[in-house]
Amino acid sequence: MGGPDPGRYERTTFRKRTGTLLSKAHELAARSGANVYVIIYHPRAIVVYNSVGDGVLASIP
Repeated sequence: MGGPDPGRYERTTFRKRTGTLLSKAHELAARSGANVYVIIYHPRAIVVYNSVGDGVLASIP
């Protein structure tokens, strides 16, 4: 009950955009048969996607 969270909008935006980007990367790999690698680096998280393996390899909060 400390008031509004100043970083909430940025976290929500990052989570939504990351999800969309990974979805598009998966779709690209499935449709074209290409090997797709995506690395997203943010001070609070690192997300690595690899279409060759099982999908998201690491998500470090």
